[in-house]
Amino acid sequence: MLWCELCGFQEAAVGPESIIRSVRDLPAAVAGLLASADDHAQRRRPAPGVWSPLEYAGHCADVMIWYGERIARVLTEDAAQLEPFDWDEHTAKQRYHEAGTCEILHRLASSCDALVTRLTSLGTQEWMRTGTGSDGTARSVTDLARRAAHEAVHHTEDIRAGIDSA
Repeated sequence: MLWCELCGFQEAAVGPESIIRSVRDLPAAVAGLLASADDHAQRRRPAPGVWSPLEYAGHCADVMIWYGERIARVLTEDAAQLEPFDWDEHTAKQRYHEAGTCEILHRLASSCDALVTRLTSLGTQEWMRTGTGSDGTARSVTDLARRAAHEAVHHTEDIRAGIDSA
């Protein structure tokens, strides 16, 4: 994806510094949004098939862990094969809409910190290492990190929309 019509994220224009900033800023942005909403608004699904703000926050924590693991595999394995993941099923099983807001925010901060630590330690060659995505295309560490940054930007907007619709 080069440009997301929903959130305006432009993958091709995002380099390592912007990626790191997007991931680093996510926990504070989400915490601010959730603090502006009451408990009902945090847990309410605005429409069928649309997650609640708290579910999106929990999903973001999982995504940062998942991309961190994918990046680690690309960095440590020759020709890493990256498998797909069913996020809808996973999020439903986690029942984030029933979790404590503080618990979700702590998990989000921890997962973002871990990914930022990993990304800030990378050298130029490491950003270019590649694995193979489930669709058979090459995925560089930069590609994977950009996708994590896109998730941060995109789901911040999903959380905002969910709160605004309450």
